[in-house]
Amino acid sequence: MKARNLEQKFSIKKVEDLILLCKSKRYRFRERLCQKDIYFHSKNGRLKIRINDRQESELILYFRADSRKARESTYFRLPLKYGMNKLREMLESSNGIIGEIEKERTVFFYNNIRINIDKVKGLGCFIEFEAHLNQNKSNLDRSLRYVEELKRELGIKNSQAIINSYIDLFMKKRKESSLKRRSDTEI
Repeated sequence: MKARNLEQKFSIKKVEDLILLCKSKRYRFRERLCQKDIYFHSKNGRLKIRINDRQESELILYFRADSRKARESTYFRLPLKYGMNKLREMLESSNGIIGEIEKERTVFFYNNIRINIDKVKGLGCFIEFEAHLNQNKSNLDRSLRYVEELKRELGIKNSQAIINSYIDLFMKKRKESSLKRRSDTEI
């Protein structure tokens, strides 16, 4: 099923501080879980299998422009009740794996905004605001206002905005590390 949302992501210092702040603001706590995203090469968009610690998995294909501003994302989600390992093997064989992202995610809700507070292995801490957009986007303006309210209430500054997805940040870090190792061995 094709769906759309509005999202914006920010780098933060500590997950624990924001979780306490969300609780003090009485945002609706949803869940805390561990997720693993396996990204595959894709001609169009970003393609991944997401597995959580409850052994639930889904295939996700999404399209989103890289921007510091709140931006629209179009995505498809397919729950994988059976055959996840076979599908992973097929996608790895045909497309190749880009990388894997592991994170601890704590989820709150404020009105129609999903607040994802993430501790991403090897990358750091982040907060992401997501609002599901209905088909005619009539809730776009309201969702943008709520995101701005949340940023003010949680002390999030636009200068903390992250342009890329976690896999892009992971790949950039891996490339920088590889270049540093290469320059260290040349000395």
